[in-house]
Amino acid sequence: MDEEFHAEQTITYIKGDWRTWNPKITTPPGLYILATLVWRFVPFEATVENLRFLNCVFAGANYIILAELTQDILKAMAIFTLPVLTFTSLLFYTDQLSLLAILSSLFAQRSSHNFLSFLFGFFACFVRQTNVVWLAFMIGEKAVRLLALSQPCVRRSSFEWSIYLLKNPVEVLSALCKAALVDASHHTVTIILFVISLVFFNNGDIVFGDKSAHKPILHIPQLFYFFVFCAAHTSLTFLHYLGDNLRIPRGSSLFLSTFFTILIMVMVHLFTYEHPYLLSDNRHYTFYIWSRFFRRFPQIRYTFAPLYLVSGRYVCSGLQGGVISEFLTSLGFLIATAFAIVPAGLIEPRYFITPYIIWRLSKPPSLNESRASAVEIFINFGVNFGTIYLFLYHPFKWISQPFTWQRFMW
Repeated sequence: MDEEFHAEQTITYIKGDWRTWNPKITTPPGLYILATLVWRFVPFEATVENLRFLNCVFAGANYIILAELTQDILKAMAIFTLPVLTFTSLLFYTDQLSLLAILSSLFAQRSSHNFLSFLFGFFACFVRQTNVVWLAFMIGEKAVRLLALSQPCVRRSSFEWSIYLLKNPVEVLSALCKAALVDASHHTVTIILFVISLVFFNNGDIVFGDKSAHKPILHIPQLFYFFVFCAAHTSLTFLHYLGDNLRIPRGSSLFLSTFFTILIMVMVHLFTYEHPYLLSDNRHYTFYIWSRFFRRFPQIRYTFAPLYLVSGRYVCSGLQGGVISEFLTSLGFLIATAFAIVPAGLIEPRYFITPYIIWRLSKPPSLNESRASAVEIFINFGVNFGTIYLFLYHPFKWISQPFTWQRFMW
């Protein structure tokens, strides 16, 4: 939907006009600046089609880095073919470059190339501002490794780990300080520079462009939608998880399950938000899900609370106990994801791409992962075929724009 804005802004820069800025754009200019630099060295005209090809190049680079990070070409392909990610690779959006910058920074950090990690991380923040959250997550990843050195193989429940951390605040703070000031200081510098740039160039506001339509709010159900998104896109692994862990709750388990289900229902009641764009743009699948189910039958949203709970336990399985690295990684991921998506009022599957992939890269390998990846790839190809077919062969027109074809999309 926003491709016309991204392409128009890029072509404006390529023509040498650095003063014009489309106020409808809500992300920093990293994509447009990089594309402008690329076009200084290629003999192609700056057209939307050629800009889309550049996005496909970013997508190919993402697969290579995913294969390096996972050391499993099948798993990398399963992640790479995530339907919403595949769809955005065919248009000129910021998603592929944003993901490429974050994955490159993560790969460089895990390969002990801190300066490269700094460069990629710095650039990532100027493609999409929420990437600063994932740099903080990488700092936390370093802190987790330091804390895990003292408790390498000890397995405890989530309650026991919580008590342990509360009883040892000095150890936790020292690990965080060492990670932020020494081991991952390059990301700390990036975060500081990014905050300073927001203060000086955007009046301290994290939102660019159309601030009225994208003002931060407390949209807690975004986390619940994300949990279901993750479960749906790893369906075979999720079903195995249910088979291994789903039991009729009894005693304290029954109390906790009931408590968290009610808590989720309260969160849904208090913090569900209908963004104006959600109900005004019938090109997106979320429009039909919301208007035909959640809005038509308001009570139905509460019936999903058990699914949200089970999906959340699946995504943050490390919070249920285990070694300290699993517990802290799940906790850090949950916090980072909340900061990245909860302030967003619009339900937009593209916002889930980066947290989903970070989750897949942080998730311990499961049994029969090759089989699960193969099934996932098969399902992804089916969904991709369906969405692209709808996009290409089932256009429609709005009464307000009778000469323009509209198309279905994520």
